[in-house]
Amino acid sequence: MGVMKKSFYILVVLILGSAVTYAAVIAVSDTYRVKLAQHTFNIPKQYSREGGLSLWFAGIPGLDDGSRAYLLEFPAEELAEAIPGYQPMDGRYREDITAILNSLRPVEVKRYKDSERYRDLWEATGSYQKRIVEPYSDRPWFKVYREVEYPYSWTVTTRSPDGGEPLPENVFDFWIAHCLSANSPITESGKSIDCDSYVFYDDIAIDFGISEQNLHLVDEVRAYLKSKIESWKVE
Repeated sequence: MGVMKKSFYILVVLILGSAVTYAAVIAVSDTYRVKLAQHTFNIPKQYSREGGLSLWFAGIPGLDDGSRAYLLEFPAEELAEAIPGYQPMDGRYREDITAILNSLRPVEVKRYKDSERYRDLWEATGSYQKRIVEPYSDRPWFKVYREVEYPYSWTVTTRSPDGGEPLPENVFDFWIAHCLSANSPITESGKSIDCDSYVFYDDIAIDFGISEQNLHLVDEVRAYLKSKIESWKVE
């Protein structure tokens, strides 16, 4: 099982600290039957990370009701076979993808999709008042930094906020991921650049971590994760 990416650890900690409750899980043969709010999935056990969040916290009162989050891991070799160009390794680092399924309430779906939360980034206000915008060297994308986080943490966009366009209404019209750089003794470059992104399936947000070396395939990864979740859905 691959090592969870540093930035994705942060995401998991944030979720654990929220009011989110975790999935009701029943082991059935080679699958876990997972109930997330009104959705039910038969998830093959090999994708479940230690049985999912709910099994980690099954003994804690209040965390087995409501059923709204579940933790998965997708093997690097499977992703490389399914997605042309996906790199399964970076030195000795496995490019597994860890994902959290979050069943959202309507107000939460709106918050995920509403670009208003990026207005400071787009208009250079608030914590982005002294933002730094740099083009990617090999992609038609941009890196947007808070001054205090430069050059270690940035948001990836398909459009430059310096271009004079108004803030797009749809997040996915410009936002790709948020990335964090750290030193690593096991990658070829000695750096680990891990990014967090997400995709929707109905009212379920699939939050996932992906390395920068595979970030150019983020749309293909989103489609693949969404198709897997859809294939596990119990009607």
